[in-house]
Amino acid sequence: MNIKHGMNNTRLYRIWNGMKNRCNNQNRKDYYMYGGRGIFVCDEWQNFIPFYEWAERNGYSEELTLERIDVNGNYEPDNCIWVTLKEQANNKTTTPYVEYNNELITLKQLSEITGINYQTLFRRYKKGDRNEKLIRPIDKKKSTRGKTDERKEE
Repeated sequence: MNIKHGMNNTRLYRIWNGMKNRCNNQNRKDYYMYGGRGIFVCDEWQNFIPFYEWAERNGYSEELTLERIDVNGNYEPDNCIWVTLKEQANNKTTTPYVEYNNELITLKQLSEITGINYQTLFRRYKKGDRNEKLIRPIDKKKSTRGKTDERKEE
């Protein structure tokens, strides 16, 4: 039985629909990262209204996005929260983590703490630099074009 809720054109409905499609539609190019890995939407959220009610009770607002706390877990009330896009970027399976001051943080967080450009840190990380070598100061040697070349020191 279809229930008319009049919310098909809302952002929250698109989030719910996208969540279900990522887990159920094998024709989506990102299916392998969700349904293809065994991640599914709980029975309760197969219908929009229970998802809508959960969202409203748990802090949904237009600037937030749905986040699975455990990236390997399912879409279900105990594993989902609303976060900013910046917060969500820190919880991807591809997000690199490093130890800094005895704490595990993302490269993005390290960039914000140290003031070193994220791309510089990422290049160093991919090259295998860790600890002090990862956060060493940038060599401000001039390139042949007269611009600072951050890659020279790497």
